[in-house]
Amino acid sequence: MRALRSTIRAGLRARADATVRAGLVTLIPGARAIGVPVPAMRSFAAELRAGNRTLPLASLADVMDALAAGRVREEILVGTFWLARYGRQLETLPWRRLARWLPALDNWALSLCGPLLADPSPNVRKAVAWALRQASQHDAGAVYAFLRARAAVVPRGVMREGAAKLPADHRSELIERDATPRGLAGRDVREGGG
Repeated sequence: MRALRSTIRAGLRARADATVRAGLVTLIPGARAIGVPVPAMRSFAAELRAGNRTLPLASLADVMDALAAGRVREEILVGTFWLARYGRQLETLPWRRLARWLPALDNWALSLCGPLLADPSPNVRKAVAWALRQASQHDAGAVYAFLRARAAVVPRGVMREGAAKLPADHRSELIERDATPRGLAGRDVREGGG
């Protein structure tokens, strides 16, 4: 697993962009960032998956433990994108395992969630909703602002589940704003809608 983590680090450094890094550091003060654009990270995660098709989910979860411990934004995102490719197998991971990664997400969970809102995978949407719920326990105001600013693009189920731990007035405002139909983008996270 150490070799795989080294491969991830080297691949990300090769894709780094100093301008992207400067923007991230400005946007997320204190962030440990290399400066790799999200599309490049998605592509890299797909390459990693293609080159490691037989890697068991449990092994990737071990790698994710190490990536989360390092708290480097791009490493965690690549790990997350790669994990998403396991699809329904992700349901076999116990929540307590995922909870190990929360401390790394606390500082920038919202920046992680932003690019994932458009992901069509029901499992990714469940993960985004879960991350928002967890983040709201640490900074409810930031989660409220995040959801409010993106109300037009947040899938309905993600909105409902992500706002679940917010104060009642904020939660009801977001749910009411979300009541307008948006087609497939609003399908339910709990029902596995895409």
